[in-house]
Amino acid sequence: MHRYRLAVAAAATALFTALTTGTASAAPAVLTFGGVGGAPVPIGGSLQSSGTETLYSTTTGTYGFACTNVYNGYTVTSNPVAPGSATMKLNWLQLGSCTSTVPGVTGVNTMYLVDLPYRVAVDSPGKVTYTDGGSGPMRTIIQPSVGGTTVTCAYQSHDSVVYGVWSNADNSITVTNAPFDLISSPSPYCPSPVFVSFKQAGTTGSGGLVFLN
Repeated sequence: MHRYRLAVAAAATALFTALTTGTASAAPAVLTFGGVGGAPVPIGGSLQSSGTETLYSTTTGTYGFACTNVYNGYTVTSNPVAPGSATMKLNWLQLGSCTSTVPGVTGVNTMYLVDLPYRVAVDSPGKVTYTDGGSGPMRTIIQPSVGGTTVTCAYQSHDSVVYGVWSNADNSITVTNAPFDLISSPSPYCPSPVFVSFKQAGTTGSGGLVFLN
């Protein structure tokens, strides 16, 4: 009887260990494909998203610039088990269909980011943090058209960091009113400062839509 009890106890211990080990190994990564708890997004994997971006002179959008066709691409650099913080590089950003409500501006020739890639951290609670990637501060260049003349407006992140929020509802990152300072020569066609807002949705990679755990 004593040996039987020992055998039962050993079996129960083995079963408990197997169950707890299996549960631990099944813990999802911070970023997964297809849904919460899905397959982990691999390190080195490429992700893309699209959306809109605005740069306005006030937080309520008095006047400034807006782009309705914005596309960007990321590379995943770390993706630990959740809860935790995954990291990515923002490698490229394409801004199109840009317009301006700045008085006197007749069009927008180009708009782009400087010194990419930027570093992006995505935390399990949903906080997203953009910082420079080591090549220089986060800056954006806008070249509005004034009649037949092109003006250059250069802006730099006021806080050297931009905060956003991740949503699994539409697989998006949203940034609201991040302040950027004018660092080029003052011009009536370059609002100073500007507040940058954007929403990039439908974040996807080789395994489908990306979710945060």
